[in-house]
Formats: sequence, structure tokens, C-alpha cells
Amino acid sequence: MKKFLLSMVALAALAACEKNNDAPDYSNQKVSIDPIITKATDVNFENGDKVGLSIIKGTENYVTNAEMTFANNVFTGDVVWYSDSEAASKFVAYYPYSSKIKYAKEGTSHSLNVTIPSEQHYLPKSFARYAMPMVAVTGSKAESELKFKNLFGVLKLQLTGSKMTVKSITIKGNSKEKLSGDATVAINPNGYTTVSFGSEGGGEVKLVCNDVKLNETTPTEFYISLPPTIFRNGI
Repeated sequence: MKKFLLSMVALAALAACEKNNDAPDYSNQKVSIDPIITKATDVNFENGDKVGLSIIKGTENYVTNAEMTFANNVFTGDVVWYSDSEAASKFVAYYPYSSKIKYAKEGTSHSLNVTIPSEQHYLPKSFARYAMPMVAVTGSKAESELKFKNLFGVLKLQLTGSKMTVKSITIKGNSKEKLSGDATVAINPNGYTTVSFGSEGGGEVKLVCNDVKLNETTPTEFYISLPPTIFRNGI
């Protein structure tokens, strides 16, 4: 995924949660997600990007962290829609996909156990690929839209220099704030999302630059994706 995504709506084409006489029968068909950018700046998914999709049918997990791959402007996978389309259902999706993601539901709240890498790799005029995690969840029985929200923000640095190259940039808080490692993404019923790290979380994020050459007069931009954090004593 490229550059800054402010919001995105993904239409789950087969996410009909209520059935009536005029509704098409989507049973035994594969689920697909057709992303629509609503507010963005030079942003889009790239072929090969993946999300993990979980579907809750009633109170049971119908699908957990199913791999969906983006190609030709749509996410597709092997998830087949169930025949009982009148049952209440909820969709939860997370970007980027990892087979190690664990989904859990408690009451009306949802959570994902994920791992946030401690290294990102420099891309010109953009944050690193896979470095901007997003989550989406349908809000009600009849809703069929997946509204993706960024979980992180971006630190932008502009550097100049004469005959200088940048091998890497490391960000860490002076109070050892957690920035990477195993984390829990919690989603409450009103869509408010939080990211929290366990005691083993890492205290730094490194942007690997591989000798990016600086210009003496024109700043070179570096973008580092970071979780929402209060740096109590600076960085």
C-alpha cells in the first residue's frame, strides 16, 4: 500500500446480512472485498497486498483470519458464503495479513493479537510497505461496509547534508515507550480502536535506508510509521 490513507471503505460484495424476497442468493459463493478510496492522497492498494478476514455468524466464528489477496482492484480468497444468509453476521478485517494473527471476541468487543515489526524499509516519498496497519469491522447486522481505519500515525523527517548518506534511522522514547513487538488491537462496539503492547514489547523502531544520499539544499523526506504514543520525555 502506498503513501497516506486517511480512510477507505471496502464493500464486501457478498456481505448481505438480511435476506428478503428481492435479495439475490449469495449462498455457496466466494466472498470478495472491493476497496473504494474515499479520502486519500496518491494512495491505493497494490497487487499482492493481503488482509486477514474474520466472519462471526451469530455468536460463532465462521471464518478466522482468512487470507484475502488484492489483484485487479479487488480482494479475493477461498472464503465461501454460508447458505443461511439470514443469520446476523459481522466482518473484521486487518491489514497487513499474517498467518500468526489471532482473533478473539468477548461480548460485543473484538480483539486481534498481532506483531508489529521493529524494522521498516525506506521507500521514497512514502512509508514502508506493510508498515501502516489498518482494521475494519462492520457495525451492525444490516451493514455491509468495511470501513478501514489507520491504527498508526507517521513521523516525517526532512534531512539535508553535503556528501552524506543515511544508513538507518532509529526512533525510541527516552522513557522506553513500547513501539513494536506483540500487540493487542482492541475494537469496541462503537468502532473505537486501541493498540497496546505487552511487557515484552520493543522500545524502538528502525527505518533501514541502505545508504540514501542526501542533498545539500533539497531535503530528503523519510517517513516512519509509529503507534499512537505519548513520549513523556521526548525521543
